[in-house]
Amino acid sequence: MTPIISIIVPIYNAEKYLHQCIDSLLNQGLKTEEYEIILVNDGSTDKSLSICEHYKSLNSNITIINQSNAGVSAARNQGINHAIGEYICFVDADDYLVPNGLSYLLSHYDYKQCDILRYWNTILYNEKDRNQDCTGKELFRGTGWEFIEKNGLDTFVYCYLYNRNYIVNNQIKFSPYIIGEDFLFVSCVLLTNPTILSTSSNIYRYIIHPQSATTTRSTTHSRKCVNDHLAVNKEIIIRTEKNNLIKHRTKLYRSVNNTLQNKMLLIFSRILSAKYSKSEYQSIIQECVNYHLLPITLSTDSIKYKLYYQYINTLMHSFILYRINCYFYNNLFIPYVLPKLNRNK
Repeated sequence: MTPIISIIVPIYNAEKYLHQCIDSLLNQGLKTEEYEIILVNDGSTDKSLSICEHYKSLNSNITIINQSNAGVSAARNQGINHAIGEYICFVDADDYLVPNGLSYLLSHYDYKQCDILRYWNTILYNEKDRNQDCTGKELFRGTGWEFIEKNGLDTFVYCYLYNRNYIVNNQIKFSPYIIGEDFLFVSCVLLTNPTILSTSSNIYRYIIHPQSATTTRSTTHSRKCVNDHLAVNKEIIIRTEKNNLIKHRTKLYRSVNNTLQNKMLLIFSRILSAKYSKSEYQSIIQECVNYHLLPITLSTDSIKYKLYYQYINTLMHSFILYRINCYFYNNLFIPYVLPKLNRNK
């Protein structure tokens, strides 16, 4: 029997979290033959591999793939290459799924009639999950382009069941970035115009850890993040510009560009952590201007976002203001404000 779902888990030095992750995957209310778990060990140097081997010895539907450390994108690509399920989904080794989430999706939504099925996630930061209810309803049914027109490009690679044949036939792979690779993958999927069913079921728990790529703010890491974010945005822009059908669909084209301009809020936070010299800063800003990422021209009724946009548009013209803001951002906002923000709002 061909499994319905292949769950792909990229793993690198995740011994602290791996038990919780795999236990949650084994608690999805599915029969053993209905799903497979592909654990891709990306050159871990801790006890991650031995933990994987323990679970494999007890569960016939677990497969382990070992590779030299090559990054999360390469690990996920290996998982796709080895998957045999009708659908695939991605779970990071330090995250988990709520009990019976996948079985609820399969039993309550017409997943066979779509190329991708979307569900929701909750972001947890040093807090316990108080709600494990996975019930929900259908929110949207249509094409990827219609979804983008309504919601913009999506960010979270782990919030979908993907039809494996659709991914393989469209030759969609992860690119080797340390950050933004998930946004690029989902964007490439949506831009190929799949049939999509979006639901309100919330089954994924994304855990923010102090030393994750999301929270690390060293100058070197931040500069790499800026480079990767800009490279991802440029790839999406280039793909969009090459597709005349997208370019001539005004609402779709505008929605893609609006999403990328919105991403400047995230990119600029990394630019502040990068502490560029004057020449470096001017070069980064010019690159953003060349790809129409700056100045931000979005219209919004939200006073908060109007202030954000104006703030960035002002800083892009003044290196002195940029350096002053670097100091306050890195010495006050990062240590005292950022940990208290509710990322689910």
